[in-house]
Amino acid sequence: TITYKYTDNKGCENSCTFKITVNGLPEVECPSDQEICMDVSPFALTGATPTGGVYSGKGVSEGNFNPSVAGVGVHTITYKYTDSKGCENSCTFKITVNGLPEVNCPSDQEVCIDASPFALTGANPTGGTYSGKGVSEGNFNPSVAGVGVHTITYKYTDNKGCENSCTFKITVNGLPEVNCPSDQEVCIDAETITLSGATPVGGTYSGKGVSEGNFNPSVAGVGVHTITYKYTDNKGCESSCTFKITVNPLPEVTCPSDKTVCVDATSFTLTGATPAGGEYSGFGVMNGSFNPSVAGTGVHTITYTYKDGNGCESSCTFKIIVEELVPVNCPTDHQVCIYDEEFELGGATPVGGEYSGTGVINGKFNPGAAGVGTHEIKYVYASSENCKDSCTFKITVNPLPEVSCPVDQEVCIDAETITLSGATPVGGTYSGTGV
Repeated sequence: TITYKYTDNKGCENSCTFKITVNGLPEVECPSDQEICMDVSPFALTGATPTGGVYSGKGVSEGNFNPSVAGVGVHTITYKYTDSKGCENSCTFKITVNGLPEVNCPSDQEVCIDASPFALTGANPTGGTYSGKGVSEGNFNPSVAGVGVHTITYKYTDNKGCENSCTFKITVNGLPEVNCPSDQEVCIDAETITLSGATPVGGTYSGKGVSEGNFNPSVAGVGVHTITYKYTDNKGCESSCTFKITVNPLPEVTCPSDKTVCVDATSFTLTGATPAGGEYSGFGVMNGSFNPSVAGTGVHTITYTYKDGNGCESSCTFKIIVEELVPVNCPTDHQVCIYDEEFELGGATPVGGEYSGTGVINGKFNPGAAGVGTHEIKYVYASSENCKDSCTFKITVNPLPEVSCPVDQEVCIDAETITLSGATPVGGTYSGTGV
């Protein structure tokens, strides 16, 4: 109660009273101190009592706190409350804005689609998590991610619960398209082949019989061989293809035995080599026949070449010995009488040959057996089993002359000597007792 006293100029005093009620301040309580991260979205401040007051401080606007405006650090927030009697009270609390951790990612990378899954590393601080297409449990699988450029995110949360992230790129490169040449067939005796035909050029060939880009059939051996072609592009991605080279054996070829012929033998077809269907060649050979007179005397090597259905060729050789003829000469023609005795034939050279013809038996000529007439006698001389020459001469077998005698005569013992005559043809000789 407040008393007001007043004394006027006459010394008279009077008073009055009025009341002043003193109200206590409202009881205000603030929420507990808080910690938040710099990247938290602006949020409404709450928790102070009684409700209805006003928050203020750095980063506070219209009851909301914006960490990015406040900035990193410890910020005092004031809460003021005015009650219905106009009494105001306040309290304070702290909001600590923690900065985001500094996170660094590894450099961008390139891998091939066929690379094995690999652990993602290189981001720091360590202990965060990787995410993105193809990422699972910290590993990157190129085949799952697929060809293309993939953004990988690394997130790290520090011990204050603040999270930051960075990104890097992993480019997954497709494998180069590689094409191999068609399968091939070669013969075991073929020359070394320079391998080619695979694309893109610049790769490497490998396989049995392959060395420095060349294929050697004799080293590979008979059979079907798989050849691999590997190509690495300018991104280090490798792809391959395969093709087959079949090495075929040579056909088994056999030749006939050596033979001997005479230089005057007629041209003959060459046979006896197997398999049939090949080709004979050599001096004196033409169209599969051998001509001794063209080849001439001597030893001639004949080659038989056969090519099978795979185009593989093999050959063998045999010899044909062409022997020279020995000149044969016959005696001159001669004549005998039908009644002559059988006689030994001779006069042909070289001796040792064989006579034949009408009337000839065991090298003897029998005029009676031959009969009247001119007979050709052949003389054959063999210088070897194959080389024979011959000549001929004639033996004429003459008949007996037809002789007629005069008729029988009678004379007296004392007659003169008589000249015998009357027999024909004239010119013969008479004989007998008394002649």
